[in-house]
Amino acid sequence: MSGTFLIVFGCASGPNGQLTAWRLTDPPQRSPFARPLTAPIPTGQPHDAGRPAQSQATPQDGELNLPTTVRQKPTESSPSEPATEEGFDSHDLMAPSPSDDAFPVPYAEFELADKPVSPLKFAVFAPATAFQGDDVTIQITVGNERSTPVEDVIIVCRLPDGLEFLEFPDRASQNKLGSLNARQERTLDLTLNCTGIGQLCVTFEVTGNGIETVTESVCVECTSPAASSTKPPLPSEPLELIGPSERTIGSRAEFVLTVRNLTGIEQPDVHVTLEHEGVLETREASAGAIRRPGRLEWDLGMLRIDERVQIQVEFECLSLTDETRLTASVTGQTFDVRPVKACLKTTPREEVDLDIVDGEDPVTMGEKVTYVIHVTNAGLEKLSNTSLLLLTEGLQPLGLMVDEKPMTSGVSYDRSTGRITIPLSDDLRPDATRTITLQTLATRAGAASLNAIVSQQGTTLSITTSEPTVINPLGNSVALDK
Repeated sequence: MSGTFLIVFGCASGPNGQLTAWRLTDPPQRSPFARPLTAPIPTGQPHDAGRPAQSQATPQDGELNLPTTVRQKPTESSPSEPATEEGFDSHDLMAPSPSDDAFPVPYAEFELADKPVSPLKFAVFAPATAFQGDDVTIQITVGNERSTPVEDVIIVCRLPDGLEFLEFPDRASQNKLGSLNARQERTLDLTLNCTGIGQLCVTFEVTGNGIETVTESVCVECTSPAASSTKPPLPSEPLELIGPSERTIGSRAEFVLTVRNLTGIEQPDVHVTLEHEGVLETREASAGAIRRPGRLEWDLGMLRIDERVQIQVEFECLSLTDETRLTASVTGQTFDVRPVKACLKTTPREEVDLDIVDGEDPVTMGEKVTYVIHVTNAGLEKLSNTSLLLLTEGLQPLGLMVDEKPMTSGVSYDRSTGRITIPLSDDLRPDATRTITLQTLATRAGAASLNAIVSQQGTTLSITTSEPTVINPLGNSVALDK
């Protein structure tokens, strides 16, 4: 059982359950849906939502199609060597060309000094929590980043007490991948069984012909079902609205609305409405939006059983208010869904203008999420002895750039808490801006967030903002085209 992570943003009224909707974005840069939000369509006739037919969905070139893990008996191996685990499911993916990268220079990777330099890219991730007795699926990605093939690529997996392979009692397994072509990636699924309790960490080693071994580890918190029996599971909800709780005047606020048919029957003539007050001006919205005074509408047509659709809207905050409400509602011939609300507070700009933009939202678990943080001196005097604290929730930091240059000097990163402390320049003049780009990995399904705090040594200055991001679970689904 995968652990979920949920943060409730906005008003308390309305259901806030486990996020279950997601869109086809694997990898995001190759997805047919990964393009900018289209502008709202003026009032007029209803427009098709543009959802692809689920029965006709096929992987696009470059997409990663995750198969179901196959459990097979391992081949015989020497006792002195790790057993070969046939439970690894592998599938090839050609890595995107350098032109697909959003940034012209590489990130400064965290803990780079602790890892050997290798042309092999190696990443693993797993659910954060699991119950004792449950299966745990770990996803491993190996890529060849150089322009020539790498031969004899081997992955070795070593288990702690409390995690077991499905078909044999060995504590280590070996998977021979053979060769990786230039800029080729391969992703494998490994399913283990959680037999113990506590934080259990799996170690992986990857090597190739003439390549120094690279080591990665991933941890799962295994708990007893009895200890969690008092906590009811988060229910799925047919309608959810996720967005920020506070923004400064002149900035933008993005909301993600999720609709799901949980009735067990097909629902025809489904209509979605998002009402907002005058302090918010619509700037971008998902395709098919019908713009009317104070509200946006979408005609989804037929909503199939368990079909999930996600809609994105971005507003500009025009004026100050302690609370402005957004109300999402869904109607249909027999579709009775309670409306949900979200609240947003708009505040005046302070002496430091702090803004966060996520490059991808929503995303699928395992995808990379890029955040761009702008720190602007909006005062009349230069700022000195200032620092930026970043706190990630549901995200694993991967790399960092400051003003489009990799930065490691002075940066402090606490892997256990996800806290990143970045010293800002001592001569941040009025109207000057520092741009920090943080690349993260979406590790938990649910609502994740990046929180940022600017502080100044010896003063009471403390500017805070946050950016929520919807992380969808792995699986098959359909999406609202944008």
